[in-house]
Amino acid sequence: NKGSLLIDGIYTIGSIGSVAQTAYSDCDVWVCADYESFGRRNWGFLIQKINLLKDWFDENCKIPVYFFISNVNDIKKGYFGQLDKESSGSAQKNILMEEFYRTTIVVLGKTPFWWVCWDKSGGINYSNAYKKIKEGFSGGYEFIDFGDLPKIESSEFLGASLWQLQKALASPLKSVIKMALLKRQIDNPNKRLAAELFRERILTSKTNDFLDPMTYTLGLLLKSMEKKLDKTRNSFLKESFFLRCNMKAFEKKQGLRKKLISIFIKSSGISKEKQYELSNFDNWDMASQIQLGKNLVKELFHYYKIISNAGKKNAGINTRDLTVLGRKIAAIYQKKKYKVSLIPKPVENFNLLDITFIYDFGTWNIYAGNDRSIPLFTGSDIIKA
Repeated sequence: NKGSLLIDGIYTIGSIGSVAQTAYSDCDVWVCADYESFGRRNWGFLIQKINLLKDWFDENCKIPVYFFISNVNDIKKGYFGQLDKESSGSAQKNILMEEFYRTTIVVLGKTPFWWVCWDKSGGINYSNAYKKIKEGFSGGYEFIDFGDLPKIESSEFLGASLWQLQKALASPLKSVIKMALLKRQIDNPNKRLAAELFRERILTSKTNDFLDPMTYTLGLLLKSMEKKLDKTRNSFLKESFFLRCNMKAFEKKQGLRKKLISIFIKSSGISKEKQYELSNFDNWDMASQIQLGKNLVKELFHYYKIISNAGKKNAGINTRDLTVLGRKIAAIYQKKKYKVSLIPKPVENFNLLDITFIYDFGTWNIYAGNDRSIPLFTGSDIIKA
C-alpha cells in the first residue's frame, strides 16, 4: 500500500561502513520522511520515539549514534536545520548532499533516485526521468527523490571551511582531508564532483570488488591535486589519511579492510620506515603527538585562508550560523591574556600518564612525564602553569 509507510528511508552518512570507520567513529543516521504526510502532531511523536531509541543506543551501543530527522522536501532545498554540535545548519548545503550521495548506506527503505539516474552516454535530465518513473506502473514508490546532485557554488566555501575548523577540535585528521577536498573544487570549479565520479565508477565496474568511498575519494583528490600540492603537503595528506583510518600496515588479520588498506598503502608511496612509524601511532610519546597536532592546525589554516578568500564575497551561510561558528572558533584558537592555550590534539586522547614541573632560573617548565624534548608550558607564573 503506497500510503502505509510514512518513513521513506533510513540512511547513514560519512565514514561508517568504510575503511575510515575506527573505534572512535560515530554513526550519523538520517531518518527521512515527508512532513506533510505525518502532520505536525505525529511529527512530534516521531521525534519522541527517535529520542527514546537514541537513549537505548547510548546505553547499549559502543558507537555513538546520532539521528537526524529530516523532511525530504527540506533536504531538496538544502535546509538541514539549526546549527548545533552535530548539525552544520546553513554552513554546508550542497557540500553535505555531495557527501551524502558519495558515502550513504541504505539501512532500510527507498533507494535514492540519483544513484540509479545514470547512463553511460550521459544527458539524462533528472527531473524528467523522475517524473516518468512516477507516472509508471509502480509510481516510483521504490525510489526517494532528494533531488539531483547540485553544483557546489563559491558561496558555500566560507561556511564549510568554518565548520571544518570547528569540527577539527575533535577530529583534525578528518577536517584536513575535507578541507583539501574543498580546495580541489576551488582549483577547478568545473571539475566533476567526487560523488558523481564515484557513482560512475561503481556502475561501470566489471568486477564484484567492493569500492570503498573513502579510499576512492583520497585517490581522486591526490591525483587531481598532484600539480597543485607540493611534495611535502602531498605526503602529509597521505599520512593524515593513514592515521585517520587507524591503519596498521603489517597486521596479520585477514579480511576486506586489510585488502583495501593494502591497495592504498601500495599506491601511496609511503616508505616502509614511515609505515612502521604511523602504524605505531598509539604508542607515540606526547611530544610527538603535540607536534603532529600543531602541524594539523597549521595545515588547516593554510587551506582555510585559500578557501575562505574564494567564498567571502558571496557567503551563503546565514548571519546566526556565521556568528555562532565565529565565536566558537575564536574561543578555540584565539590567544588571549589569562586564557589557557589550546594544546592541539590529533586524536581523542594524549599518551600522558603524568606531568612534571621543573623550575629553572625563574622559569617554570611543564613536561609530559620524563620527556624533556618539548615543554607543554613555559612561564614565570606557577599559577598560570
